[in-house]
Amino acid sequence: MVIKQKISRQLILLAFVAVTVIGVFGCDSYPSKNEITTINEYGLEGVLVKDANLSNIRTAVKLTRNDSILTTATLLFGSDSLLFNHTLGLFDSVYSHQVSPDTVYPAGNFSLSIIDDGKFTDTFSVAVGGSFDVTISDPPNHQWRATDGSVSLDWSGSAMADGYIMAVVKSDLAYTGAGYSVYAGEHVTAGSLRPDTAFYVNAGTVVDTGMYYIYVFAYNGSPDKQFADILLPVPIPDQRPQSIDEKKIKGHFGSVVVTAFDSLHVTSQ
Repeated sequence: MVIKQKISRQLILLAFVAVTVIGVFGCDSYPSKNEITTINEYGLEGVLVKDANLSNIRTAVKLTRNDSILTTATLLFGSDSLLFNHTLGLFDSVYSHQVSPDTVYPAGNFSLSIIDDGKFTDTFSVAVGGSFDVTISDPPNHQWRATDGSVSLDWSGSAMADGYIMAVVKSDLAYTGAGYSVYAGEHVTAGSLRPDTAFYVNAGTVVDTGMYYIYVFAYNGSPDKQFADILLPVPIPDQRPQSIDEKKIKGHFGSVVVTAFDSLHVTSQ
């Protein structure tokens, strides 16, 4: 009987202690097991286009947080603010900015800053190439016939450029998403356009005669193709590899400098 009474008193004491502990600390006394910590992940897609033909510089950026469009962030390119749904009028749910003339941003490195108040801040360095010119060197009279060969181009070179793209489009279709473009190389100042891809239609069987505009683009980084194709006179060939790859933010951004066009008259004979 003595042993049983001792055991009973010990059980009662343990039960009392357990109740006391629960009452003091509560059921939610270990927040690391019950609270959900939100990890914000960001995406950025954008481009800066410096265009001698329009004499302006236009920047467009889409910013997302956890795959949803972020509308309240602060974006700065250098000291210029990118405003959400601004007056560019070419995009929806995009931060943008336009400035004239195209010489406002000389060749150099600029900062792209992102501030999501209280949640995230980051700054990237963006290289913008220098203005440059292109000339059609062959045919020298700027008249191309179906019996002629490739069209040869020379350009002066853009300071800080990662590489170059040659582009051609019929004069009345520039900035409409039409045309043809091809990479020229990274450290070159000359190239040639194949006529079967630049001036022919119907699978390369018929010459599409008329006046053509020819450009060279100098690119840096990884311009977002979707936005670049809207802002440029001719779409770029493809989407370059991801240029932003950090723990909390990933995406594409880069700059494109556009020469003033040179013109070429294409005839069938």
